Amino acid sequence: MPTIEEALNSYNEAINASIFANPDFAKANASGNFGNFIRSQASTQTAIADGQTVFTKYGTSYTTALDYGTPPRAGASLNDVLNSADATLKGIYEWLAYKKYGLEYDSQQLRQRLAVNIASKIATQGSYKYRNKGKQTAIIETALDASLPVLLEQLELASVSSLDASIKQSINASNPNI
Repeated sequence: MPTIEEALNSYNEAINASIFANPDFAKANASGNFGNFIRSQASTQTAIADGQTVFTKYGTSYTTALDYGTPPRAGASLNDVLNSADATLKGIYEWLAYKKYGLEYDSQQLRQRLAVNIASKIATQGSYKYRNKGKQTAIIETALDASLPVLLEQLELASVSSLDASIKQSINASNPNI
């Protein structure tokens, strides 16, 4: 029977499996950086605080954008985009290397201009997914909902196992001859 930590690891694996099985994730995935991160040890933390086990599943800085898109930035200008501290332009430039959605270029200079145009439009109008609410997805929410039965089942098994061990310990303590 699993321990609480093993139950939480099973839950984490179920979340990841659900994300990767989601067709919307396959469409949104380009570099694989998000997938690599959520499968890494850095994406989870299990801690015991005040006698309670706390499980945290981390995402990336753009996890919300996977489902809902990126909102515009108030007052953003082309100069803001070119000097972006949040790496939006760099991220789009890197993303263009995967040539998704029919975005083609034949030189690095054209790739840079395309990245600037896309970043400018996102900064002023928001991303396509943000502007088109019907295109928004629920990759993360669906994964969490789909994985909940795994968590509950595993925690139930862990509780039974813990209770069983506690009863045996109490019996052995009260009657050492057993």
